Amino acid sequence: MASNNVRHIILVGLGNKTHPGTRHNVGMMALDYIAAKHGCTWTRKPSWDADVAETTIRIKQKRPKPPKAKVKPVKEVTEGDDAAPATPTITTSTTPCVGSAIPNPAPPQYLELHLIMIKSWMAMNICGPTFAKALRDSNLTAQDVVVMHDDMERDIGKLSMKQSGSANGHNGVLSITKHFKTDHFRRLRMGIGRPSGGTRRPNDVARYVLGKFKPNELAVLEDVVYEQTLQQIIQVFSAATAKAAHSTQKQK
Repeated sequence: MASNNVRHIILVGLGNKTHPGTRHNVGMMALDYIAAKHGCTWTRKPSWDADVAETTIRIKQKRPKPPKAKVKPVKEVTEGDDAAPATPTITTSTTPCVGSAIPNPAPPQYLELHLIMIKSWMAMNICGPTFAKALRDSNLTAQDVVVMHDDMERDIGKLSMKQSGSANGHNGVLSITKHFKTDHFRRLRMGIGRPSGGTRRPNDVARYVLGKFKPNELAVLEDVVYEQTLQQIIQVFSAATAKAAHSTQKQK
């Protein structure tokens, strides 16, 4: 039987349900892609003020290679030599003899990522209570969370995983930090570009993030970004889980 490691992850897609398809909602749109790809159904969860979908992704992990057998040569002794006959070195053959039973290979190791995807009903700047409640009810920690959100510091098509730290002025991340009581949670920042001219005036920024994606921008998201989002999440948690398992083995 295969050995399974299960890692539970909360995926937060930031956005405003009242403004579908806008740049500020790219986190929710990425979750919709992941849910659709894995045939998930969104269900209402009033206790969290959210829509929730769940799926499990099974990843085959590489098995460690068995150590190579070391074969020592046997000194040949000819008749008449005074030296005692050499004792042959017995080694285990990696190729079974004809007619012998072939041993079963070690079972493959798998990592299962159980994704709990959440879209809050609350406005983005006050969404923190939704995800704090989900965290408590799921018996998970902030280290088990990835918050996906829009980022004006990056162009469309650019992604960046951040482990912890400042919210960089993003109100949704600020609300989550406040209610998690820590900033040690992962954020996947999804580039949406900036208003023309690079203006940072609040009214211009608000109009931009609440504006709809252009057709060519949607094409980049749907053809490239959403799949890269899922792959980055898989890679990060696969590596983190493998590192934790290796550390545990070293301590034993």
